[in-house]
Amino acid sequence: MQLSARMPEALAYIDAHLGERLTLPGIAGTVDSSAHHFAHAFKRLVGIAPHQYVMQRRLHSAKELLQSTDLPIAEVALAVGCANQSHFSALFHKTTGVTPLSYRQSRRRQQDFDIRLQHGPIA
Repeated sequence: MQLSARMPEALAYIDAHLGERLTLPGIAGTVDSSAHHFAHAFKRLVGIAPHQYVMQRRLHSAKELLQSTDLPIAEVALAVGCANQSHFSALFHKTTGVTPLSYRQSRRRQQDFDIRLQHGPIA
């Protein structure tokens, strides 16, 4: 089977293992490919390198957790595969321009505002 047909398996594997240490050989092995061949095919098919894709998925998952849970930021960091809160916060800030705590607070304020808009002013 061609690697392009098996790429959804690799993407699903990445999503299912975001909280773990993901390596290129490990991901490539899920679709019976060499790391070198997989990396080239991945970039051609997905448009970005595997490492960039993993980082994007981790940040997306972190944003969802920050918005929808009360998990401490250190636990969010571990849940998305970062070694510690400091590394996670630096990566998050570099990518989004805000700290994880600021992101959480702004999203919660936005959700509160949206709820007030839907239900009208409180009398």
